Amino acid sequence: MSSTERSLFLSRVAAAVRAGNKYREASPRELPPTVGYLGAGDDPIGRLVDELTKVGAQPTRVQTREAAASAVRAIVERFAIRRAVSNSARILDEIGIAEILRARNVEVTTTDELADMAESQRRDRLFAADLGIASPDWAIAETGTLVYASGAAQTRSATLLPPVHLAVVDAPCVLPDLMDLPARLADRSVDGVLPRNVALVTGPSKTGDIELKLTTGVHGPGDVYVLIWER
Repeated sequence: MSSTERSLFLSRVAAAVRAGNKYREASPRELPPTVGYLGAGDDPIGRLVDELTKVGAQPTRVQTREAAASAVRAIVERFAIRRAVSNSARILDEIGIAEILRARNVEVTTTDELADMAESQRRDRLFAADLGIASPDWAIAETGTLVYASGAAQTRSATLLPPVHLAVVDAPCVLPDLMDLPARLADRSVDGVLPRNVALVTGPSKTGDIELKLTTGVHGPGDVYVLIWER
């Protein structure tokens, strides 16, 4: 590249940078809080089910422990589940997810048990799991999104590593719209500090990096099942 060509190239780059920074020069405008708010209609849970289905997840509404057990058994049988890791949550204990799995001879490891293991043993246990279980902090009906805020009982490994994921959503934790989430996160803050990590999961893991073809399950679970617990 000649010096003239190099100068022209750098001039074009500089012009593009200046154009891209123009938005910083605009004075901020106050937007009404309703701008961008879509909501979820009169039936947020029904909307959540519809949106989860559209993004490739498998939602089921359950109102009894027997119905939940039947749905879990179907997952175990379909994927021949032998090992599972489970985050800790009141709703998981209330339904008895671990007991349902153990009754089907599935080895279940909890976050408390993982915490007591050596790093190498914990890693091996996580990578050997066929099923990861967690209860999302919230679910967004508008988009079919599961929200996981990091914490001692909410390890990301249970939602990322096993090829099959089971999310148990408590109906009161269903938010109509994504714009409802910031206020909930603010309520969860400690001394003004938000959770270190907040993951928004919409359907099974997907990527288009390989030959520009959409592939499921490369960077996370390829199958996502959602039980929505309605008392």
